[in-house]
Amino acid sequence: MADHDQRGWNGDDLGPNNGRCFHVLKGHSGPVVACAIASDDRWIVTASFDGTARIWDLTGQCQTAMRVTGPLTVCLCLPRDQVFLAGKGGAYLLTYVPATRSAEMEA
Repeated sequence: MADHDQRGWNGDDLGPNNGRCFHVLKGHSGPVVACAIASDDRWIVTASFDGTARIWDLTGQCQTAMRVTGPLTVCLCLPRDQVFLAGKGGAYLLTYVPATRSAEMEA
């Protein structure tokens, strides 16, 4: 049975934790189909068929969530804390403000 969580795996080929899950990001109600890491490695964005994009800090805490019309299938981190999202409902540009844990979306 599948769940709707995003998992982070250790890819250290030489370490003792190789291949072990180190984070489970819970919150989506549909399958997570895309994930991207900010260029400065401060946060992660996930996109789901449930029509939400969620931004997570590196401890696995959801910082903010945005809902769009229709399932999301693409997310890309851009410079200046921006995220490109795309899916059945269209394309969106999201600007994340880490200091306030908020986001603004443009369609």
